[in-house]
Amino acid sequence: MISLQQPNLARQWSQQVNLWGQNFVSSVATTQRQVVSMLVQTHLLTDYRVRQRDYLLKITRAISAQLDIDEVLKLVLQSSVEMLTGQAGLVALVEPDGQYRIRAYVGVAKTLLDQLNPIMAESSNWREGMTRMERRLATVVQEIGMGFLEVVGLPLNSGEDILGNLYIMRVRGSGFSSDDREILRSFADQAAIAVHNAQIYARLEHERRRLTVADEMKSTFISAVSHELKTPVALIKGYANTMANPGAKWDESTMRESLKVIEEEADRLTDLIDNLLDASRAQSGAFKLSPVELDIDDLVVRIVKKFQLQTKGHTLIADISKDLPLVYADEARITQVLSNLISNAIKYSPNGGEIRVIGKTSDTEVIIAVADQGKGIAENDQPFVFDRFYRAQDSATQKQSGTGLGLYLAKVFIEAHRGRIWLESDGKSGSTFYFSLPRV
Repeated sequence: MISLQQPNLARQWSQQVNLWGQNFVSSVATTQRQVVSMLVQTHLLTDYRVRQRDYLLKITRAISAQLDIDEVLKLVLQSSVEMLTGQAGLVALVEPDGQYRIRAYVGVAKTLLDQLNPIMAESSNWREGMTRMERRLATVVQEIGMGFLEVVGLPLNSGEDILGNLYIMRVRGSGFSSDDREILRSFADQAAIAVHNAQIYARLEHERRRLTVADEMKSTFISAVSHELKTPVALIKGYANTMANPGAKWDESTMRESLKVIEEEADRLTDLIDNLLDASRAQSGAFKLSPVELDIDDLVVRIVKKFQLQTKGHTLIADISKDLPLVYADEARITQVLSNLISNAIKYSPNGGEIRVIGKTSDTEVIIAVADQGKGIAENDQPFVFDRFYRAQDSATQKQSGTGLGLYLAKVFIEAHRGRIWLESDGKSGSTFYFSLPRV
């Protein structure tokens, strides 16, 4: 019996060995396929990371080279779109007015920006729900025919501040994964650095220009003040020396005229010093008002009569209604404002010209206007005429004496009364300066 079963055992053993062999070969083949697949995936992943690294290096170099911010943002978008296999991208930055506006775009027709910009305003609710924002944008781009099915977005952060948002759009069945968002985060961080650097540079450039202008204004001011001081001092000294000459005999009329000149020039010096002190107080916010109920139409008439006596080459007209309402104002400061405006009108108007001071009222304020028939104020000078020490650069202005403080102080005093001051001029035929005061 045993001998008869041995061939069967041999056959079974042989079959078992064959089965083991087949399983081993199959196992080896499977392992080989898995290893090959893993190697391919590793190669693809390595290549993917290398591409990401190369993009980031290129962006970093662009930022370091201080390229134009728009070019850097476009580079960030192009890199992000390619890395995430997208078709389009947008960067919306926070503008000075607080609104979000598209600053850079890739794969989006320029004609569609006006339709997308209103959606960017919703980005201000980032912390309350970026997912809702992404869905809204995805819906809109489909509605306007762009066809993108998916949108992913991330904020551009600088510390606690949100500088803007970065969006990538693509046509694909699956949603953006957490890995996609992580990759996009690296590009969003680079964009935030570029925007932050650009903002710092813009602030520094603005400050540099401001300091340059301030330095130029200081030089102009010192020159103007020196001239303004020299003229009255020279006249006072000249007349005083002449009158003190022991060998000269002066009649009473000549003595009175000489003393009048000395008094007038001393008044000019006093006004100049007062203006300088007022400008200093205004700059530090130290000046104070002493307001009373003021009959401004009566004040205007008195000031106009005073200046008419001082000029023979101009006609001054007070076109003031007698029923102007009272204003609550500091009489000395309003007198100073009117005097500065009328004095300037006389100074820059030709002989024979007419200067008209007009008074009118609205429901909430009294408005006074001083209109002259001079050459006007150039359009490029108009935004700066109320700046401290500013004087227009035209030859006619430069020939006239002045420190550039009169209009600056007028603006300071009127705004301290919660009023407004402005000008109108076509730059060719006269100027009109207005100021308003709240009515009682």
